[in-house]
Amino acid sequence: MYLAFMSDITAIFFLWLFASAGIHKLLPDNKRYFIELLVEYGINNKSFGVFLLYALGALELLVAIAIVFHGTREVAALIAIVLLLTYLIVMAMQLYQGKADISCGCAGPNANTKISASLLWRNAFLSFMALTCLSPSVELSGSFWAINIMSGLIMIILYSSIERLLENAQLIELLRNK
Repeated sequence: MYLAFMSDITAIFFLWLFASAGIHKLLPDNKRYFIELLVEYGINNKSFGVFLLYALGALELLVAIAIVFHGTREVAALIAIVLLLTYLIVMAMQLYQGKADISCGCAGPNANTKISASLLWRNAFLSFMALTCLSPSVELSGSFWAINIMSGLIMIILYSSIERLLENAQLIELLRNK
């Protein structure tokens, strides 16, 4: 029962995480930002960059929707893990090449978070969290779903707070170095 509960609330969290990521990538106003970001990551072919942007956005939205349903949760969780680890590897490659001043692109153009070791650890932890979605969901009554949704919202608030702390830590470090 505990694993099913964790699977459900983690699925709610990943619904939010991947839906917001996918929407950021698919919004026409953000296209220029993400294309420029892909160039910084080494994707210099604009046509391929546009295709990749829309493909990733659509895939993230698909994962967001599929992860909350019993019959598709396991496949969506595996795709989520692959996406998160792929993003981790791409960021790690950039850090290895000394490009620490690149935006991670995680929260769209309004975020100021640069790639860092902290983000690598974050993605590793998120990948580990997605493993809980491999546990089957349990058909629950309405009151249990209310508890699951509230718990998922708490995870979202906690994640958002940690993201803000990471962003602020980077800004403080930037100010110290000036």
